Amino acid sequence: MSNPYKTACEIQDACNLSGVVHEFSRTVRLVREEADKLGKGTDYINTHPVVIAFVDKLVSLSGHSFSKALAAHQTCTDKANFEPTTEATNAP
Repeated sequence: MSNPYKTACEIQDACNLSGVVHEFSRTVRLVREEADKLGKGTDYINTHPVVIAFVDKLVSLSGHSFSKALAAHQTCTDKANFEPTTEATNAP
């Protein structure tokens, strides 16, 4: 069995976002198994150090910035012909 903590360290030098995503999918299963053994749930997994290390790497590879994120969400909404729900439209 793979060590998810070691994997999270090893991917930090990666340059292929797709490869990191595939490895993240495999590794997060191990984190889920750990959570299950401890009787923990989604919050445990979402804030797990391994998950955070992977997400941080993905953010880095994507060249993320707040303005890029806003533009990306707008582009996706536009191209998906997305209609916001009433709740989202009326949100404060």
